[in-house]
Amino acid sequence: MYNWQYEDWPNFKYTTTEIEEKLFKFSQRAGRVNGILEGLSDTMQMEAILSLMVAEAVKTSEIEGEYLSQEDVMSPYGTIWATVTQNPLKIQWRGVWGI
Repeated sequence: MYNWQYEDWPNFKYTTTEIEEKLFKFSQRAGRVNGILEGLSDTMQMEAILSLMVAEAVKTSEIEGEYLSQEDVMSPYGTIWATVTQNPLKIQWRGVWGI
């Protein structure tokens, strides 16, 4: 059930007690990922971040019922990607610019 589906949703209240352990574990893992990224060169950092952004956009589009390839999603980032990787991208589908 979503918050907005509860009758008193405008006055929604919660406590973090039930999820503190999960929040702590997430924080630890995020710190590890950050440490790994900081150990990479600037070029590799940018490439890793762009890859994550593309993967998230592909997953998000699937939730919306749209199935895009990674290449399609990379198109809006093409200039940045080409600068970082020296590998120009071909723009496949213009609709992806709205992501």
